[in-house]
Amino acid sequence: MATRSNIIIRGGQFKCYLYRHYDGYPAETGAHLLETMNAARLLGQNNNRPDDRAVSLVNRLLRSTADDPGYDGKPSYHYEITDEIHGDIEHLYIVRMANPFGIQILHAQIGIGIGDDRDEAAIIAESVPYTPAEFADMVNRERADITARMRARGYKGELLPIALA
Repeated sequence: MATRSNIIIRGGQFKCYLYRHYDGYPAETGAHLLETMNAARLLGQNNNRPDDRAVSLVNRLLRSTADDPGYDGKPSYHYEITDEIHGDIEHLYIVRMANPFGIQILHAQIGIGIGDDRDEAAIIAESVPYTPAEFADMVNRERADITARMRARGYKGELLPIALA
C-alpha cells in the first residue's frame, strides 16, 4: 500500500501543489525535501527572492526520479503537479519561503480520506511548524526508529541521518 502525500511550496506570490504517491512519511519524503533544499543551497544565506527559491525547489523536486525505473523502463518520477490537496493523503508538507532567508516547514499527519471532509485551511491549521533544524531532528528521529525496527527484524540496512548544509 502506498503512503501518499502532498507538498505545498510557497514563496511570496508563488504557490504550487505536488503529489507523491508512495513513501510519503517523514523519514523518506521529509528527508528528500531536506536533501533537495541542501542541494539547492536554499537553507543558507540565499539572496534570491522567496518566489525564486520556491520555483527552484519545485523544479528540483519534479526532476527527481526513483532509483528503479517504472514498469515501462522509463524514469519513475517522485512528484507530480496537482491543483489541490488530495483526499487520500496521509501526510501534508508545506514549505514556506520567507524574506530575507527564512524557511518554515509544516507537517501534518492525516488519516486516509479525511482530506475529503476538511478544507485546506483546516488541515494547515493542524500542521506542526518547524524550522529546518527542528524538521531535520523530527525526520532523523523517525529514521532512527525505522532503522531500529528493521534491525529487530534481522535487516542489516539503516536509514542514515540527514545533515543540514
